[in-house]
Amino acid sequence: SSSDEDESSSDEDESSSDDDYNVEKVEGDLSRPVSMAEMLALREQNINQYKYKIGLLSSALLEDPHNKVMNIARLLEIFDEWSPELQVTLKKLVTVSLLEVFKDILPGYQIKHQDEPNVKLKKETRDLRNFEKSLLKGYRGYLTRMEKLASRLYKKKGDTRTRTAKDISLGELAVKSFCELLIAHPYFNYSNNIVRLVVPYLDNPNQTVRTCVAECFKHIFTHDKRGEIILEIVRKINELVKTRKHTVRPDVVAVLSHLKIKDVNLDQLKEAEIKEKKLQDKKSRIINLSKKEKKRQKRIAEVEKELLETKAEENKQTRLTLLTETTKMVFTVYFRILKSAPTSGLLSETLQGLAKFAHCINLEFYHDLVIVLNRLMATGELKTVRTQFNCSLVFNSP
Repeated sequence: SSSDEDESSSDEDESSSDDDYNVEKVEGDLSRPVSMAEMLALREQNINQYKYKIGLLSSALLEDPHNKVMNIARLLEIFDEWSPELQVTLKKLVTVSLLEVFKDILPGYQIKHQDEPNVKLKKETRDLRNFEKSLLKGYRGYLTRMEKLASRLYKKKGDTRTRTAKDISLGELAVKSFCELLIAHPYFNYSNNIVRLVVPYLDNPNQTVRTCVAECFKHIFTHDKRGEIILEIVRKINELVKTRKHTVRPDVVAVLSHLKIKDVNLDQLKEAEIKEKKLQDKKSRIINLSKKEKKRQKRIAEVEKELLETKAEENKQTRLTLLTETTKMVFTVYFRILKSAPTSGLLSETLQGLAKFAHCINLEFYHDLVIVLNRLMATGELKTVRTQFNCSLVFNSP
């Protein structure tokens, strides 16, 4: 029948497409000596075959993510292949290819599924959920592998092994991948996990890695419109500084001065809450006390209009709330350094940040700040010209 022919044809197409993805490694003739030039040529030939396979898998994913989502697993299999002469190259090729794929195909929302075995779903809904589950599983597998690569940049206590240039190169690429994913999809699944992983690299001995993470955070501080991810970054920086008892590189504190919190007023949130409560109380009194229905309805309408205007600013207020929390967290970091570790090497960056944001502090905190800075000047802690200059900026900030 024609349906059987179609099915047979379909099977042939599937089989041939699978053949396209197969890589037959080229082996040298071991019955005779092989020159270095021949070995390099064989290696290059094998790499080109893998490049072709990785390119096919990635292109198919980009063109048709829903039907080719299993290609993520195939690419991760290549990443995991054990091939001493190709291992680093393959890991780099797959890392970069999947990075570009994820930047392109990850949705702009968080995937949230609740297993409901007894609920019947439409075919379209079921297909979408299956795609999302496969996508999330592949993404999680990718992030896990990147975490392992990035860990090569740190030496654990007692580990005397020398880190090779290849280890460092793979570690740098992994951190770069984390940063690019965080910039491209700051609110997709596992974004908080990525923040937790990359913040400590602000204090890594590797300058390239520190710069990569700092530039990532600066970009997010400048372009993020919601505020949740910014607050998460600042929280993790605060934890890092506190856990390491202020023995961190200045880069960790310096990045905070790039936050866009100049318009934050720490008292503004409280004022907005008081205003809304007064309006709600006013509405309740009108409902309870008015005698004439027509007059009562008119007054309720007026108050509800005011409440709607208040609600219209809810998104703006939510962001302001997050910015306010972020600002408080930043000052927590700064004040703890001033009080507990003025000689830690972080003083100059701390004062520079305070000079930029001092006008955001309410009067109570400002009073404490003046006392601490006066004490530092009296004890001679402000030794360098730059530190003294930053201190004067704090007092002179508008």
